[in-house]
Amino acid sequence: MEMGEQDAILVIDHDPAAALLLSDFLEREGYAVAVAHTGADGLRLIRQSAFALVLLDLELPDVESTCLIRETVRIEAPPEIIVVTARATLDSAIAAVENRSAGYILKPVDLARLGGIVARVYDRRRLARDNARLHAELSERLAESEALAAISATVSSTLDVREALRRICRELVRLLGADTAAVYLQDLGSGRLAPTAAYHVPREYLDTLSTTPLPLKEQGFFLPLWRERRPVFSDDVTADPRFTHPMFRSFPHQSGLLLPLIVEDEVIGGFYIVWWTARRSFSDHELRGLDHVCEQVGFFLRNARRYEQAERNQHRLEVLHDVSRRLPTTSTRSRRKVRGLASTWSA
Repeated sequence: MEMGEQDAILVIDHDPAAALLLSDFLEREGYAVAVAHTGADGLRLIRQSAFALVLLDLELPDVESTCLIRETVRIEAPPEIIVVTARATLDSAIAAVENRSAGYILKPVDLARLGGIVARVYDRRRLARDNARLHAELSERLAESEALAAISATVSSTLDVREALRRICRELVRLLGADTAAVYLQDLGSGRLAPTAAYHVPREYLDTLSTTPLPLKEQGFFLPLWRERRPVFSDDVTADPRFTHPMFRSFPHQSGLLLPLIVEDEVIGGFYIVWWTARRSFSDHELRGLDHVCEQVGFFLRNARRYEQAERNQHRLEVLHDVSRRLPTTSTRSRRKVRGLASTWSA
């Protein structure tokens, strides 16, 4: 059985023969084992390393074992403790119970019983780790769902694209624990990413961020972001060769995340999210969650584009109808042409 440092067992026993007996048995069972022969050495190891379990002899020559138990349970993520003693007393048993020891074993040690207790300790700790992981995953999903709900409410409450994007930047900052977020949309004429909206930009950087476009093809993130449609992040932007544009150097920051904005299977821009001093990296799971957020933003932008196109067509249609009414002497051919254009734009 392969075990990490957090899964190791520490045997603290003043008797070398007893310590060897216990460590050999536990190693044969597949556990990683460390040994200390004094309370001071044992406490030093507990503070230096992470252990799942401590087998503690009550008859230590230098430290009162109950004091060592109290010190152990005070540390962050303390190991569980099995008390081992050749002389059981009521006081030691009460102390073991009060400090929630995982077991109380008499010498000579019944190795089969010890093995059962150790196995239960590890099962319990694995269950606790699994519960903590599931809780973290559920918290992430809840935060993602809340962000999606907030973004959905945002995009349904305004037809102003810039204002909607600013609010979405705000939700991304809240979701990711970031400091600042900005959105850039591609300018087809220049091929650059033009700043469009932002949230929580420091005053001293506002002019720079609001007026400086990003030249796509000069940046190292062009291929993964634009062609492969993958997020790009760095937890050390200043030293990252992919972020060489002067704009990134004009406002020094530690971490940055670029998220692609895709509309109708085409990348049209991206969000840039900033952590001024914190190092921030992302797991694949987190990036997949952000894909869902960007998909929803993409749907909004697609619908906004269609709405703007419909508005333009409606305006043109009204102009053509007005022209048709104002020109009663227009030839039949001209009238047909006007009606044809009106039909095209109203489709």
